[in-house]
Amino acid sequence: MGLVSTNVQSGVNAPKQIAISGTGAASDVVYTVPVGRKFIGKLGTNDTTYAIVINGQNFYPYNFGATGTTVKGFMNDVVLVAGTTVANSSVTSATVRLLGVEYDA
Repeated sequence: MGLVSTNVQSGVNAPKQIAISGTGAASDVVYTVPVGRKFIGKLGTNDTTYAIVINGQNFYPYNFGATGTTVKGFMNDVVLVAGTTVANSSVTSATVRLLGVEYDA
């Protein structure tokens, strides 16, 4: 059996790891999906009383995990399309978090 070439993406269109902890001011947009791309990953926040704001709409996360290690977010991956914005809650101490990969749309 001979060698088989593997297509490894690099450059402009390569998948890109996104890891953001948006500790800016209340209502600050911390991430916008670029044109021609999509985001697949997890969203969370530092408290279930703080919304994750997607395109101006409030989404409240779930608590899951053992006591003391509780994660506040969405258990399943979310898919965000080009132009989608993710922002901090209007609460000053809110921190929205994103962890995922950005791909070509």
